[in-house]
Formats: sequence, C-alpha cells, structure tokens
Amino acid sequence: MEEKLTKDIKIKALCQLKGVSSNYNTPERIDIPAGTILKVPASGTSRGDLFCEIIEGEPIVHCRGYNKDKPRTMSPKNFTDTVGLREGYNSRYPYDLGVINTDCWEIIKE
Repeated sequence: MEEKLTKDIKIKALCQLKGVSSNYNTPERIDIPAGTILKVPASGTSRGDLFCEIIEGEPIVHCRGYNKDKPRTMSPKNFTDTVGLREGYNSRYPYDLGVINTDCWEIIKE
C-alpha cells in the first residue's frame, strides 16, 4: 500500500533500505538501517528526487573515488547530511513529495 508524503512529517524505515546521496554528478549509495527516522522537506527536486534530513539513526554512505574503500557514517548532528529516498519511494512528477510504500516506511504521527 502507498501513502502520500506531506512536508515536515517524519518517516521511519521498517527494514534495511537503500538511498542515494545528493551528489549530482556521482551519487553514492546510502544504506538506511531499519529504525532510521527522516524528516520530509518542503518539496522534491526538478528531477523527482526527495532528500530528507536525518532525525535519528546512522545511515552509511558508500563513497566513490579516492575514499571508495572507506564507508562513512552519516549523523543527525551534521545538518548537511541528507538521504535521497530510493527503495520504497516513488515520485510522480517534478517537485512532488511522492509516495512511500508502507511495507518499507512508516509515517510517524505526532
């Protein structure tokens, strides 16, 4: 089942998922552990991507190039660390926040 995203809501990964970094030229794979909580931004990108702020958890970036053998742990404390959604996510058009698969993600009600 799918659920539509709205701005500023929080979503929780229910299983190990893959995401992507915001590096335009060479995006890097990000492993999102189960239990990670992300905050949805105000809008998606012109390419239909959605980059979320990390609230809780430590996703792992698999770097490219010189640091390719040194995965880096992302932190909620670093405001520049964002996670692009891939698995369990679908965008319908540019700037859309998209929809999530409820088998992979849970919307946290506050």
